[in-house]
Amino acid sequence: MKIGLYIALLCGIISGACIFFNVTVFPSLVVPVIIGVIGIIATLWTLPNSNISTMLKLGGILVNVFPVIAGLMQILG
Repeated sequence: MKIGLYIALLCGIISGACIFFNVTVFPSLVVPVIIGVIGIIATLWTLPNSNISTMLKLGGILVNVFPVIAGLMQILG
């Protein structure tokens, strides 16, 4: 289940770079938002595992929530 945190980290880096630093890898902002949501889901997948630190789980969620919120604000605003 630790692979979920690695997936979340990768998704957070990709979505954060595309949204915050305007890296034009994808044609629209919807794709990085979807990648961030996938990262959130991957982190939520690790919640039942008690061997993984709670702070790692929180960090995995936060590293994906912030780009998703910023991307949605840019899309809707």
